This record gives sequence, C-alpha cells and structure tokens, in this order.
Amino acid sequence: MYQSQGVPGTYLNNTYPEPQEVWGLEEIANFLRTSKGAVRRLVNEPKFPGPIANQLRNRRWFADEVKFYLRARAKGEIALTAKLVPNTNYIPKSIRSKPLRIVNS
Repeated sequence: MYQSQGVPGTYLNNTYPEPQEVWGLEEIANFLRTSKGAVRRLVNEPKFPGPIANQLRNRRWFADEVKFYLRARAKGEIALTAKLVPNTNYIPKSIRSKPLRIVNS
C-alpha cells in the first residue's frame, strides 16, 4: 500500500492500492503545454492538491489528483482566485517628495 503521507487526496483514507503516477513541474508543464513559470503559479494556488511530501524543492503530485483538479477547474467547478488589486483610495499618512521646481520660460 502506498500512502500520501497525511496530505488530503482524492482516494479513500489517502491509501492507494497500487503505485500511482507521480508528476513534477516539468510533467505538469508538458501536460498543459505551457511554461514551468506558469505551472509554478498554478501549483501555489490555494485549492491545488497538496504535494506528496512537504518539500521546498522537487515537489511531486499524484497525476490523478492533478488531472482531477484541472478538469474541475476547466468546468468552472473550482473558482479562480482573484489577483490582488491595489487600493486606489489609500492615502498614506506621510508623503515625502521632492519640492516642485517651477521653470520660468
């Protein structure tokens, strides 16, 4: 039995009866036909499946979980996260700027 080390998965009790295909960033990029930079943004989204192990480098995901997530996202079942937009109404408490120079012509 293979286990996903406590990471929530799509299978019952996180127990996998047979070896599963594992993907890294390159495999996901090849599957989506996109760049690794775009995949890095994708895997850091809040609802993306968790990696197999808690690693900072060489993270791996089960291919079935990634495909399930991508299908659900394409169907609109998973809402896309909104990008942060700057607050245009914000007024800083102190503003430091250079004095305005008036040029007589």
